[in-house]
Amino acid sequence: MKQLINILKKSISNLPFRNTYDSQKHTIISVGILYICVGKYDVFFKSFYKSFNKYFLTESNKTFFVFTDSRNLMEYFKNHTNIVFIRTEKKGWPYDSLLRNRYFKENFDKFNNTDFLFFCNANMICNREIYLDELGLGTRKKTFGVLQPYYFHKNAESFPIESQLICNAYFDKMEIPNIKHYFQGCFYGGNYTEFKHLVDTIHEWTEEDLKNNRIPIWHDESYLNRYFFKYPPYALHPGFAYPENVNLPFRKYNTMLQKSTQEGHTDLRS
Repeated sequence: MKQLINILKKSISNLPFRNTYDSQKHTIISVGILYICVGKYDVFFKSFYKSFNKYFLTESNKTFFVFTDSRNLMEYFKNHTNIVFIRTEKKGWPYDSLLRNRYFKENFDKFNNTDFLFFCNANMICNREIYLDELGLGTRKKTFGVLQPYYFHKNAESFPIESQLICNAYFDKMEIPNIKHYFQGCFYGGNYTEFKHLVDTIHEWTEEDLKNNRIPIWHDESYLNRYFFKYPPYALHPGFAYPENVNLPFRKYNTMLQKSTQEGHTDLRS
């Protein structure tokens, strides 16, 4: 393991995404946090909400838009004024993830009073304070994405991009050498205008492919990587979506909880 860590440190030593900003605070803004937890995934929300409410963009006005079918959550948090529940039917794997941009597009009018929008996976928790500048959304980029922890140090030929199925997420052989990063689909965001463009674009791609019975290899993440290839975001290091029980050479900002440790985990995608 120590040898692996040394290899990883050496491989990232010259990459620009390695540096973050120390704790530069930001002016008060309104942000929307988009969160999907249908079916058994509702078990993650309490820890997610508690940690993001405490640490994420601490001086902002946060609203959590929770897409769920969980009556238990709606009852438990009914008096929390910064949570908006949006009833969402469970469709099963992979559609609960694949159709996220359909859900967002259908409800975008609810986000109109936000300056920035962020999507977070259900099994994420925030470990330390995160400020807007650290997300690259100050003067650098209008969107950000997080590098996948198992591919950040590899070349594009190793990325799990869609290179077989001809669909809207497809990369041809001439494009692959020009792919700089492979992004996780678990945490990304941007200002209101750019996030809306992302949602509108990926929604259009997804719906068109579904009509033709085409689903790319990694579903919504495949589309996200195609979008970020066309519209490069600010690239955050994998510490912003750090897998639980894995040792990586990055400061841990957010943890991706291991789903197998949750009670009833075998039913999460059923």
